[in-house]
Amino acid sequence: MAAALWRAALAAGLPPGALAGPGDFADAGGDEDGWLSLMRVSAEHTPALPDADLVAERAARHPSS
Repeated sequence: MAAALWRAALAAGLPPGALAGPGDFADAGGDEDGWLSLMRVSAEHTPALPDADLVAERAARHPSS
């Protein structure tokens, strides 16, 4: 459910920076490949990524990141 809402927010055509708090999803469940893909798109959309340290820690655990 969270991933579906996340995808919808990214697809909504919001202006850059309007997606508040995507770094909070660093602790979200779900498959790693899907999470990494959504987080990459989120970081491109909102470069001043809140909780970037948590995002970097989770991404570093992914073998192909």
